[in-house]
Formats: sequence, structure tokens, C-alpha cells
Amino acid sequence: MTAPAAATGKWIRCPVCLDEFEWRDDELWVPAKEVGEYEKIDLSQVNNPVKRNDIRRNCYQRCPNPSNDTEAHHLPASYLDYDAPLVVGLVGRSGTGKTHLLASMIAELEKGGLQSYGLTARAMDLMLHRRFQVEHLTRLQRDEELGGTKHGITGFTNVMIVTSSSGTRPVTFFDISGEDFLKQGDGDLGQRARFLIGVNALLFVETPEHALGIRNRESSEKVQGNAVFSQVIARLEDLGMARGTPAAVVLNKSDRLRYVPPVDRWIRKADDQRLDAASLLEESRDVYGFLLQHNANSSLTPFHKFPLCTLHFTSATGAEPIGQRFSRGVRPMRVLRPLVALLAMTGVLTGPEAREVGRWDAQTR
Repeated sequence: MTAPAAATGKWIRCPVCLDEFEWRDDELWVPAKEVGEYEKIDLSQVNNPVKRNDIRRNCYQRCPNPSNDTEAHHLPASYLDYDAPLVVGLVGRSGTGKTHLLASMIAELEKGGLQSYGLTARAMDLMLHRRFQVEHLTRLQRDEELGGTKHGITGFTNVMIVTSSSGTRPVTFFDISGEDFLKQGDGDLGQRARFLIGVNALLFVETPEHALGIRNRESSEKVQGNAVFSQVIARLEDLGMARGTPAAVVLNKSDRLRYVPPVDRWIRKADDQRLDAASLLEESRDVYGFLLQHNANSSLTPFHKFPLCTLHFTSATGAEPIGQRFSRGVRPMRVLRPLVALLAMTGVLTGPEAREVGRWDAQTR
């Protein structure tokens, strides 16, 4: 039997450590009994290609991390079986609901929420997704409030395989603690938020309390400015990345403004069943006008720095938790719309309509 080729000739930039290395198929790893540990698996004697590929679905490739500056990490063995991966980073301070928003997005994807756009989505990293289900999706289904993102996480949160008429791409989501964005230059050389320099798209998450500088239930203090947005954007501008990265700005928890114009018009509206660039532009203008009216200039910084940008009213849960439970149930509102916009701006969705998403005329800018 011919042994599988060691080197595939494919080079990858690891989304975790950002080092580049040649992808190999001769060293596959599987999760060990010890949580967080991996062990090598030998498939050289598996001569049935279908059986081998089935086993490989649950295997991983260890990143060699040539820079030796990140703890051991692994990527799904099938990560390069498809078109170029798309890396999406969520950006926002603590308390903006990034974790709830991503969980609601993934839940809606699993329900077929993108099918009307001609897209399908399924999990790629099966072990990671099972953990995500236990820690996030199942708890949301039980109407439980999720805890904040843990500090010090450097790996990705989930990987979905998204298929469209133009091909199939892994979509990798990063979500780290809001405080960890502010650790840049604080002794760790920005390692905790290093994924930022490898993203293809950014999702900036804000809330009415933070954007409008009003008091929220977690704090009696007024919130001024947005240090997370400022630091992230400055970092990307220094690297020359801002102008080439599509972005979406989300005013999450907009259910709190459900009776306030123009939020009331959008937050109760069902998601479009097809890509509509004009509708996305109209909503973006309303979000921009609303934030500008309330002097939320720091929340609008991404719009002014990223030429391809959309703005959205969303709610990850549709209601406020009471005693760490959503007594009225979890009802996500328009959570897939920002993701659809990013998929259009990154070329996953194609066609004339997709090419218009996120583009503003010079007068508006």
C-alpha cells in the first residue's frame, strides 16, 4: 500500500498564532482522554479511502508554531479540504453580549437560517462544536443566561463549513474577552488578540447603554468612549489592514429600544429571505443617524475607518434575563443579518447584489 504523502504542497497561515507552515497529512492527532490533550493516530494501515476519510473527520493537524510563541494548538484535519478559510473576529467590550450574539448566530445557522440565500452551514470541528453546544447552545435552549467569555483564550470559538454556489469555505469565528483586547502591549505583545491581524472580516458589537453613555444594570457609572474599538482600529491601521477588511457594526440588545424610532421599524421586522443591498443600506443609514443623533461618535468609528461597512440593529436574546434566566424565553432578533452582510462583502455570496453591499456613495461618506 502506498503511504499517504507527508507534504501536501499547501501552505497555511494558522489563524491562531499567525505563523505559516506547510500542511502535512502524515501526522494526524485525536483528542486524548485527558481534557485538552492530543495523541497521534496512525492511519497508514487503513487502506479503505472512505474509511480513512471518515476517521479523518475527527482528526486534527498540530500547528508547529515555528515562532514558538503560543501554547500548543490544533486545526481540524479537513481545514484545507475546501476553498480559502474565512476568519471572522468579534470585537467589543465586556457586557455587549458578543457571546450571546455568536451563540444565537450559530443556533440560527444550524436551523437552516441561510438556506433562503442559497447557503448551507454545518460544523467542521466536531469536538469544539460539541463543547460549544454544551456550554452555549443547550443553555440558551433552556433560557439560561450565558457567562462572559473567559480571559486568556487565544483559540477560535467555532468553525462552520458554509457552502454556496461559488464553493465551500470554512468560516472561523473568534470571540475573546473584552478586557483581553486592552491587554495589547501589556507584557504579552498583543498575543491574546493576535487573531485580529489574520481576520478577513470584523463584527463590531455595541449596546445602547454603552453607545449612548447611559447607565446599565451592571453598573451605576456612565460609559464614555470605546477603548476597545479604538485600540483594535489603531492596531489594524498601523498594519495597513483597515481599508481592506469588511466590517459590520452591530447595535446589540436593541430590543431595549423596541419602541424608539427608528429602532422600532427594524427590530421587529423579519429577516429578508434574499440578499437586498438597498435594504441593508437603508438600515445602515438609520443606525448611523440614530447613533449620530445621540453623539455616539466612538461607536461610529468603524464606519469611518472601514470603506466596506454595514450597520445593524440586533438582539441576541430578544429580552432581558431575570435572575440569570430569560423568563420570556430566548428570541433572537435579526442576528444573521450582519453575518449575511459580511458573507456578501467577502465574496461567499456572489452576484450583482452582493457587490453593492457595504458600499456608500462619496456624499454619505
